[in-house]
Amino acid sequence: MEHCNTLSALPITMNSREIAELVESRHIDVMRSIDRLVERGVIRKTPLAFFEEINNLGFSVKREMYVFDHAHKRDSFIVVAQLSPEFTARLVDRWQELEAAAAKPTITDPIIAALVHGLMEIDGIKQQQVVIVRKTEQLESRVEQVELQHRNGVPQGYLSRSQAHVLHGIGLSAEVFHLALHQLEVPTTPYIHHAEDGNDVATFAYLESDIADAVRTFIDDAIQVTRCMCESPLLNGRRFRYSK
Repeated sequence: MEHCNTLSALPITMNSREIAELVESRHIDVMRSIDRLVERGVIRKTPLAFFEEINNLGFSVKREMYVFDHAHKRDSFIVVAQLSPEFTARLVDRWQELEAAAAKPTITDPIIAALVHGLMEIDGIKQQQVVIVRKTEQLESRVEQVELQHRNGVPQGYLSRSQAHVLHGIGLSAEVFHLALHQLEVPTTPYIHHAEDGNDVATFAYLESDIADAVRTFIDDAIQVTRCMCESPLLNGRRFRYSK
């Protein structure tokens, strides 16, 4: 058994009652405005349709209304511009809603319809994931900025000169420690140090992952010449206070 899986081509229409609601006017006033515009040749006469409503006496009566199809879309804008120009945006939005609804396929095969629905849900989930990833990246970026401020400007993955000496100095004086890292070419990066007194100072930080190995190399190559002194070939034989 075959099912029809073609797209439905439903006509896109808007009637004078809808226009009256959009521009917050009485339907009779909208009808009169349309008649005047037709008489003056500004717009083309649109098809008439009928609807039922309850009058003041409680009886059901038939009323006329004009129907604007896609071919008369231009005319509907002219009608609204004549009645209430400030509501033109509402008419634009309504036409877009109607056209978007008409663009959706109508599928009679329940299995294919279910598959299409599932694909649409998956697409919606993917779009949500994209939004989540974007927001996560923004949050991570913000967290990095906050952490940077808390680190007084030291970039992620680096240590300031004082931090590096405190954590990896292992008894070396600050002068010898920095000379050793310089000789062993530990990577550095410039940054602006945000001092507590509010002053910003240009300085540099060491790449944290390379500091420990450099210090270890420096100490291993050093020669113990006295109980408390070492001599370093990396510093052209300079002696420094250290006990291995």
